[in-house]
Amino acid sequence: MNHQKELDFTKRLIKQAGELAKSMQNEVKSHFKTENDVVTEADFACEKLIVESIQNAFPDDQILAEENLNTTLVTDQRLWVIDPIDGTVNYERGMPLYGISIALVEKGQSVMGCIYLPAFDELYSAMIGGGAFCNEEKIEVSQISKLSKSLIYLNAAYNQPIFEGAGEKSAAFIS
Repeated sequence: MNHQKELDFTKRLIKQAGELAKSMQNEVKSHFKTENDVVTEADFACEKLIVESIQNAFPDDQILAEENLNTTLVTDQRLWVIDPIDGTVNYERGMPLYGISIALVEKGQSVMGCIYLPAFDELYSAMIGGGAFCNEEKIEVSQISKLSKSLIYLNAAYNQPIFEGAGEKSAAFIS
């Protein structure tokens, strides 16, 4: 089954949510869900926008969203999976390394998904059988097979520093 309609819808919606997140980042209001898990008002606002839009466009579909988890899901139905702000700690601290993700799952298989990085205006999208794209330009898996030739990025912004002398907003680059 072709999911182009859902993909086009998601691309428009995820950019709207990204604009909303960017507009709220200067005045971040947050609290802790658990001892180590922060949530912001922008998480709730973006999730509300996304959920209501999906419900209006696809009223028979189920939704699994990070901030309002529904535990009565029927797994053989179409399921939208949403993370309204992935990288909330970065977002809360004013760092640009956060994104919004929306995926569609059918019968347990991901069939379409988008990740939008608002601070960089980068929209990653993929559809089963249709390839993967960044801002409509086809992307592919790296052909580098040796770890010593690879680049790995680790963001440990909300955890303990990963090396001596690292500050609160630490990150490590390994090559």
